[in-house]
Amino acid sequence: MWKFLVKQQKIEVLEREVIADHQIDFVDLKFTFDGDWKKFHKVVQFSQCDETYSIVLGFDGTVCHLPAELHVGAVKMSIFGYDAESDTTVRATTVPVTLNIRESGFVGDDDTPIPPTPDLYTQLLQKIADIQAGVDGKDGLSAYELAKKMVLSERLRNGWKA
Repeated sequence: MWKFLVKQQKIEVLEREVIADHQIDFVDLKFTFDGDWKKFHKVVQFSQCDETYSIVLGFDGTVCHLPAELHVGAVKMSIFGYDAESDTTVRATTVPVTLNIRESGFVGDDDTPIPPTPDLYTQLLQKIADIQAGVDGKDGLSAYELAKKMVLSERLRNGWKA
């Protein structure tokens, strides 16, 4: 497991391991956020070549899996967050860190498809469904209130004014 400390706009690597390609839902990334990040709805972004994959952590999330689509080579990882409660647009960002993926010894047929990393919108819809099912309802928000908060966060992410 990789462990990171996110402090202001910097990601510090606390623990690292070798990452091999062809993994699917195997490599865990754990984040600890300083107090400045507690109020933010957080998203981890991975960029390699011309592709970007986003994983929603939300307000309380601290762990995600490395996207399976990533392959041998350098991957840039960064985090951004939005304060949906603010009267003005507030976006926190980090300087990216580089993760290096090495070639694995996996030899297999290419018939097993890699499950795609869901886009940001799909992940937000799943979070709403989980709340409605009582999976994460500890914050006391109704599904409507949570959806409103998530839509506002997404609008702010896209540069819209609140």
